[in-house]
Amino acid sequence: MKTKEVRIGTDEFNRIAELEGLGDCFEVAGGIVMFEEIPNTKLVYGYVTGQKTLKGKRFLHAWVEDKENVYDYSNGKKTILPKWVYYSIGEIKKTSKFTRKEAMALMYGTERYGPYTAKEIKKYTEEKK
Repeated sequence: MKTKEVRIGTDEFNRIAELEGLGDCFEVAGGIVMFEEIPNTKLVYGYVTGQKTLKGKRFLHAWVEDKENVYDYSNGKKTILPKWVYYSIGEIKKTSKFTRKEAMALMYGTERYGPYTAKEIKKYTEEKK
């Protein structure tokens, strides 16, 4: 039996995040990239399937990865997993990845850690190349 994908919007996610104390992934991932806490990483956004309180819900999430591992330090945790494991658990199929230079341009240009619109990505990353 195929399960139905349920995606929650930003407003609903923010409401749940406020109630449950969730939701610092953009700031944390952005900070890791900004301060180069882990060398040679990319900032990554993608829709993940939630666990625990958000079980079965799909929502936009941010993390950092290198060629082999994912580093997800959101919500006070320090999760380091092989990429294939993380992507499997989160049922991640499509992502947006940004180099440190691109991420810095986006954070500086928008004055926030994300997420970013297609227009912002084009304005702050593609025009800089």
